[in-house]
Order: sequence, then structure tokens, then C-alpha cells
Amino acid sequence: MNQRERIYNYMKEHGSITSLECSDKLRITKLTTRLSEMRREGIRIASKEVRSKDGSYNVYWLEEE
Repeated sequence: MNQRERIYNYMKEHGSITSLECSDKLRITKLTTRLSEMRREGIRIASKEVRSKDGSYNVYWLEEE
């Protein structure tokens, strides 16, 4: 299974993914690169920035088909 498939499956199972989750759970450090590749393949992925007192991060999820 390649990295894109692992990320896709994680989002399907957990509903979303962040860079930290991707790195910690899947040991993949290039989440945004893989998401760009997935988008070019036609997979619809949404995102939003989440701000907290410690900073901000992006959350990504699969859009409904």
C-alpha cells in the first residue's frame, strides 16, 4: 500500500487528518505533497485552519462524493 492509499484510508476511518497525526500514526512527513497528488488524481479533499493558543494547524478531510 502506498502513502496516498494509507492517508486516504486513515481519513475514511477517522474522518480527518492533520500533519501531526500523519507523522505520528502513519510515519509520513509529506502530507501536503501527498494530498496535492491525491487532488490531481481527482480525490476531493477539503481543509480548514484551526487556531489555538499554541498556534495553528490544518485539518484535512474527504469531501462527500
